[in-house]
Amino acid sequence: MVAVNQLHYMVLGVKDLAAWEEFATKGVGLVVSRRQGDTVHYRGDRDVARIITVQSDHEDVQAIGWSVSAEADLDELIAQLVSEGIEYSDVRGQDARTRNAIRLVRIMFDGVVHEVAWGLAFEDRIPFQSPVAIEGFRLGELGLGHIAMLVSDMEQSDRFITQILGHKVTGHMFVGPTEVRFYRCSARHHSIGIVQDPSPPRRVQHIQIEYNSMDDLGRALDRAAQLPMPVIVPIGKHNADWVISFYVRSPSGVAIELAHGGRLMREDEPTELEIFSGSVWGHRTGMDKL
Repeated sequence: MVAVNQLHYMVLGVKDLAAWEEFATKGVGLVVSRRQGDTVHYRGDRDVARIITVQSDHEDVQAIGWSVSAEADLDELIAQLVSEGIEYSDVRGQDARTRNAIRLVRIMFDGVVHEVAWGLAFEDRIPFQSPVAIEGFRLGELGLGHIAMLVSDMEQSDRFITQILGHKVTGHMFVGPTEVRFYRCSARHHSIGIVQDPSPPRRVQHIQIEYNSMDDLGRALDRAAQLPMPVIVPIGKHNADWVISFYVRSPSGVAIELAHGGRLMREDEPTELEIFSGSVWGHRTGMDKL
């Protein structure tokens, strides 16, 4: 079974590209690396794109981009998809270049496109330097933070994430009767979390991006008070992944969790169970509005 090694990029549909650019660069601290017509690519480290925005009236996730280390991993993944009768597209050439990749396998699952990519572009000639995040972002081999998804069937999604994408289950969390599951494909506590909701307003609940320093997180909180960057959930510390974070609303409506200090997991870390009774501190309001 193939195992992806990180959440590499997100593709988001947005109505107002200019508003999202102001939010991403002046607010979050990302840098525009590439423009292609109605598409904007954003860097947060040496990789050419960690977030890609595409102009669209449907403001939700358009694709989740995972990565693998070797092209042979894609061939092995295709063999597994064929054996299980799962439809896929083997994307190469110019179509793959739109995702800054040499080749990728595209799979539609539960109404969401997942792209498993190999040969992703990076830029070392021009070192990454954020206009506002002085010490940069905690990305690299850990990948792009995490994504929280609303799924129609918990067990089918669990099987796809673990048996097709090769994630490990980090933990199960219960918020009253509602279960949240966390999965990891790198040392990060989780790269994807899922909650069951058969008819959500959008598939992505929130996306997390982590800063290297607490000071940069604090400065982002200051900027949120000055920019079109409304805070939904005030600052606090989570139990599960230990991050200190706050949540803001992006111009497309998708919530972005800005964070620092996330927990890293050992390879042999056991699956955990948590009965949620609130954050360690803070996050007092707004979690129900994500």
